[in-house]
Amino acid sequence: MGKWLLVASGVIVLGAAVAVLIGQARETFKAERMAATLLQGASHPGSDTVDFASFTELPPPVARYFRHVLKDGQKLIRMGKMRQSGMLRTSTTTETWSSFTASHLVVPPATGFIWNAKVEMPLAAHVRVLDSYIAGVRKPYLATLSEPLVEAGTLLYRRGNFNGTFDQLICDAQRAVGDAQIALSPGFRWGTTVLPGQSITMEHVLDQTCITYPETYVREMSGEQIKLILEDVCDNLFNPDPYYQQGGDMVRVGGMDYVCDPRGGAGNRISSMTLDDGTAIDPARTYKVAGWATVGSQAPGPPIWDVVAEYLRSVDVAEVKKLNTPVLRGVSGNPGIADYGGRMEA
Repeated sequence: MGKWLLVASGVIVLGAAVAVLIGQARETFKAERMAATLLQGASHPGSDTVDFASFTELPPPVARYFRHVLKDGQKLIRMGKMRQSGMLRTSTTTETWSSFTASHLVVPPATGFIWNAKVEMPLAAHVRVLDSYIAGVRKPYLATLSEPLVEAGTLLYRRGNFNGTFDQLICDAQRAVGDAQIALSPGFRWGTTVLPGQSITMEHVLDQTCITYPETYVREMSGEQIKLILEDVCDNLFNPDPYYQQGGDMVRVGGMDYVCDPRGGAGNRISSMTLDDGTAIDPARTYKVAGWATVGSQAPGPPIWDVVAEYLRSVDVAEVKKLNTPVLRGVSGNPGIADYGGRMEA
């Protein structure tokens, strides 16, 4: 019995040792592969030497620092390798410090680094820590991401509770490309703000619209259906029971206006729906509506970023001629409302 127990213990120890070796080999392979990717992403500059005359476009403090640490005409630093050792702690709330050793690879032309560390732990154990930033992974897509689509004619942002200028641009694009009367767009808050006069790139469009269900649709909806959609989202935001408030922002609309009373009950918060020309939306009549980000089923149209990009390429300048922001009723003086861009009623 004792013999078999000893054999079993030996097998377990051997298996653990093999598992550790396999794990170390995988970590080494991963670090080497990341280093190869980083080095491949290193673009070759126009010059191999430092030129102080090229610092004129840099912020003065940055240019001053470079002139202090570099010499005019010296060879550019293509790669740096460092070995580090010391003590670190894994949390700001602990007083336990652990010794570590690390290799640090920095490749300035690739705008990236790899920090590969081994941290000693109690009972002769250790953990591996791999930190990296590799801008080179963007390199195959830079031509697409950096494509200039059109110049922004106004400040474009997505920060409003009911609408934003970039939201409006997305709605305008859907209406133009889909030949629709009305557009609906989800109330997301992410995306880079674009300044007036700045070129809108494909990357701007992608960081405003990239989700895993980006497909678009153009379909007929009755006025009653449109109201039900707005009411459903509104109840999700303004239900008096906090357990039914699921956050988010109001669905954005294009081509139509309406009045919203957040204090109204379910089904009674949306009223006075009109098209841009002032025509009242008839509950029994059908309208051509464009939208995207359908939940629960995949819409048949192209991704929203392709629709927006197509629209932006077709215009001379990206401007918002009309911001479809609802009239808010019954919230004047509410501390939660500040700098509202639309009209408010008592």
